[in-house]
Amino acid sequence: MTDEIRLTHAYLDKFTLPTSGRVSVRDSEIRGLQIQITAHGSKTWYWVGRIRKRPQRIRIGTYPEFAVERARREAQRIRTEIAEGKTPTTPKKVADDAMTLGRLFEWYYINLSQPHKSTSSRDRQRFERYFATWRHLALIDIKRQAVRTLHSEIATTRGKVAANDALSLLGLLYRVAQDELDLPVVNPVRGIKRYAVQSRDRFLNGEELARLFTSLNQFDDTFRDFVYLCLWTGARRSNVMGLEWAELNLETGVWSVPADKAKNRRPMKLVLSQLALDVLNRRRETCTGRYVFPSSRSRTGHYVEPKTAWGSLIEKAKLPGVRLHDLRRTFASFQAANNVSLQIIGKSLGHASTSSTEIYARLQLDSVREAVDAATQAMNAAAEKNLKKSS
Repeated sequence: MTDEIRLTHAYLDKFTLPTSGRVSVRDSEIRGLQIQITAHGSKTWYWVGRIRKRPQRIRIGTYPEFAVERARREAQRIRTEIAEGKTPTTPKKVADDAMTLGRLFEWYYINLSQPHKSTSSRDRQRFERYFATWRHLALIDIKRQAVRTLHSEIATTRGKVAANDALSLLGLLYRVAQDELDLPVVNPVRGIKRYAVQSRDRFLNGEELARLFTSLNQFDDTFRDFVYLCLWTGARRSNVMGLEWAELNLETGVWSVPADKAKNRRPMKLVLSQLALDVLNRRRETCTGRYVFPSSRSRTGHYVEPKTAWGSLIEKAKLPGVRLHDLRRTFASFQAANNVSLQIIGKSLGHASTSSTEIYARLQLDSVREAVDAATQAMNAAAEKNLKKSS
């Protein structure tokens, strides 16, 4: 008997092999598509149906060389050819030996990353950082053990977060090869466990902010205004660096971030505080071009991430390990400490959902705890006062 289910990678990877013979499982998404699984572990896709009223079974390919979505596309192609009165052809094996990791990344970067991601430049930085020496390797030559070794090496030299980041990028590229280019390659990332890491929730307290502000006075106006605007708006540094005057309404105090610059690809409006407006109005007097932070030395025409200046600043302010993105967390944490709801904090940060804002919930609990302590202390004091009177 053949079972029917919506087939997924997770289901197929965890499927319990039959003790003998073979079993078949039908896909509920595409009629006629099924996978045959043997006691030896082989998994083969077939289209099963009728052609000119005669039962037929056409072999599509093996799993995981043929990922689920690719098998569905092949099954649908067969169904379409039959409906048009044609004799369906078997899937052609794509020559994957010529596809290198470097060529795959360039295809992904041009066709998927740049058109659809505001952080596409980060994809290139990640690839060059982690896989520059693998650029000329053929996809079929990159094996799981080599990936596991690289994952471990990156964890040792750059940290666990970086190691997981590299693994995610490589896995994404192989999924692109399978699903977008129909290359029959096995994803070498599958089965490699990520390192358990704690999400970063570093933010600056009042005393640390005082040191930061004091040290900022030793830097030029552009860098100083950039840091202040990152802090006073809570915006992502990439948005601040590429901020255009056309995105701002200084009269209403609203910053309209266009969809192509937003991380979630949705336009958003950020409310500007008076301190942020003070910085912008001051810059408006001298910066009359397109950008709030123009630069004649960058290819983009606007400010680029000031890594050297930032490193010098945190050294002078004695804030080792603090990152630019921590200014965004600081902006949110001070809202949370003042009992601002997570929904409002999320809106001020431009988050699409509150899940990204939940790390600030414990700061609200600190304020609640203070109120609870004060109330219970007051109750206890009132009781003791009356106990003294009655005695």
